[in-house]
Amino acid sequence: MPKTYYQILQVDPEASTDVIEVAYKRLIRLNHPDVNRSPDANQRTVELNEAYEVLHDPRRRAEYDHGLKRERQLQEEARAGAEQRAHDQQQHTGDQSESDEEQHKPPPKADPGSADSAADNDVACRDCGRSDASLRITVMPYVISLAVFTWKRAWIGAYCPACRRRRMRKAKLLTLLFGMFGFPGMLRAMWSLCAPSEGHVQPEINGGYLARLAAWFVRHHQYRDAQRALDASLQYQDNPGLRRLYREAFGMEPVIGPAPRHGAVGGLVFGLVSSAVILSICVWSWLPADSGPSYSATSAQRSVPASWATATPRPHPVSPPKPSPTAPYLRVRVPEADYSVSIPRGYELVPEKTDDPDLHYLWFQPRDGFAGRDYTTFMVLSVFNSSGIQLTHAETLDVIATFTDDMEMWQTDQDLRSISTGSYVGLTFGGTAWLPESSERVRVYWMTAQNAEWFHVIAAMGYLDDEAQVRKHFEVFRDSFEPDPVY
Repeated sequence: MPKTYYQILQVDPEASTDVIEVAYKRLIRLNHPDVNRSPDANQRTVELNEAYEVLHDPRRRAEYDHGLKRERQLQEEARAGAEQRAHDQQQHTGDQSESDEEQHKPPPKADPGSADSAADNDVACRDCGRSDASLRITVMPYVISLAVFTWKRAWIGAYCPACRRRRMRKAKLLTLLFGMFGFPGMLRAMWSLCAPSEGHVQPEINGGYLARLAAWFVRHHQYRDAQRALDASLQYQDNPGLRRLYREAFGMEPVIGPAPRHGAVGGLVFGLVSSAVILSICVWSWLPADSGPSYSATSAQRSVPASWATATPRPHPVSPPKPSPTAPYLRVRVPEADYSVSIPRGYELVPEKTDDPDLHYLWFQPRDGFAGRDYTTFMVLSVFNSSGIQLTHAETLDVIATFTDDMEMWQTDQDLRSISTGSYVGLTFGGTAWLPESSERVRVYWMTAQNAEWFHVIAAMGYLDDEAQVRKHFEVFRDSFEPDPVY
């Protein structure tokens, strides 16, 4: 555990400002590189300066003391939860008398390659170094087999969502290529192929891990990540003590949604389909070859019409691609709702069925496997305006309120303004909201556009960390939104 600023300056946490100043001057004289020739003198000088800058300022010292208090409370809650889980497990698996003797002994050291060891040490993604509340302790298995020998291995550690998916794709590819060459290995390989697309994220391990990760964030003044980590910890394991601490620390109730599945359905579908394909290939290869009638090359050549020998293949017509008006965006046309718009390349159109013929619901979202970290999604709800009535600003806001009421903690932070694009007029404004499935904050830009025939409600949604890219996509979408063009 790193030293506190009070330990660096060798003073009591209740020491006055004068005592802190005297201690700082004494230690800086002893450890200055011009006086002290030890290799770590420069590092100690940096630590002393950093500690003094915080502790000699009353306001910054109060904030630092509050952070230390939060950290101690989080550590105590996490330690109490771990001790309670260990005690319950001993009651279920061992004799009561033996468990009473063992509960006073220190816990055994975890295997360096186990999930418990990773939960105690990892505070950053093992692949990309990312350190935030999206980290999870993940087990990603793969299988290698040869004849009767089978080796079952796994990558275990803290990984961010993107690295979890990339690692699991690599693990399943290894299993497909090298795990099917033995009978016991094939059975284990099928189980590995059915693993979730983000790996096995065990709730009982990640509940305590995220609580300890939140304490680490508090110690490093990353309070926003600490709040998200506690939200995620309570999703995996409900803890009344953590709930109470959350309310005291942040002055609000925790946002607890359903426990995420981490791609369990997609992983199961992939495993079943790939296993079925492999079994079909094995069965087909074991079947005897069909012994049908054979023909000689001479008879086969005589059966072909002579005109075919002199025929030339007709070239397939190829139309030149249409130029994109705004690279890297692509112009698409939606004739069902009488509009066209520019969307990012690599996106696909996903319509939703409705029972009303005058209602058209469409999503623009990235295709599966689309490269990059851009997850902006557009939603367009189009209603045919058969009566030709133009809605007022107040009526338009009432329509959008039906969508924002379903969002957790919606906050508008961009002023409402009128827009005019093509023959459409409307409104635009933006805000932020919680994404309950992953406890993420998202940026949402709303826009309405109406003319004599159609009324459109448009939303552009993306992660708050990618706010600049979400805003850029929305501005291009807004400025390019036009009635049905003629190509």
